[in-house]
Formats: sequence, structure tokens, C-alpha cells
Amino acid sequence: MPFNKLGESLAYYLSSFSNLFKNKTKDLNEQLFNYLKGLVASPLANLQVISEHLQIEEQYQNLHHFLHDSKWDYKPVMDKVAQRFVENCNTNDLIFLLIDEMSVVKKGKMSAGVSRQYCG
Repeated sequence: MPFNKLGESLAYYLSSFSNLFKNKTKDLNEQLFNYLKGLVASPLANLQVISEHLQIEEQYQNLHHFLHDSKWDYKPVMDKVAQRFVENCNTNDLIFLLIDEMSVVKKGKMSAGVSRQYCG
């Protein structure tokens, strides 16, 4: 999918989530859109690579703030994802969605910025 078409499709999908990423003083929808667009289109899921791939000035700092400091609750987001999934299933059959997290255990004790992690 071409990068501009990806942006249009992603913007349409995220429009139903827009109220979940804003409060009285901040609107984080632009950072959300840029992060997800970069995550999908970048060769590596690394914040530095994503920000370089997006080619937007000061994007690294904006994305870092979005991921590290911004305050938004994941539960309403996951509820909305589940709601959208159910709405898009055009069947009366019983449906199960199984999501299995793939975890890779840290190796060594010298990995910068990585502490003990849960892999379960």
C-alpha cells in the first residue's frame, strides 16, 4: 500500500478513537497518527527510525513524549477496538479472537535501559 494511501486509511480508522486521545488541555491525535503511521511503514519499530522515516521536524521529541509522558487510559482504547471488531463481524456464528503476545526474553545483563521483564 502506498504511504499516502496508508495515511488516509489510518486516519479514517483512527477517527473513531479521537475522543480517547484528548482532554481539556491536550489533543494527542496527531502524535498517535504519526506514531502508528511510522510504526506500520518503518522498516524497524524503533522510535529513532520511525521519526526519521516520517521526516517531520522535531518528530522524535513529540513521539517520545507521546509514548513516555502523555496521560491516556488504555482500557477505553481496548474497549473501542473490541467494539469495532464486533461491529465488523457480519456473522451470527460464535467468534473467538485469540491474541497471543510474543515475548523475547532479555539476554545478558548489559542491555541499556532494560530491566527484568515479564514474559508470560
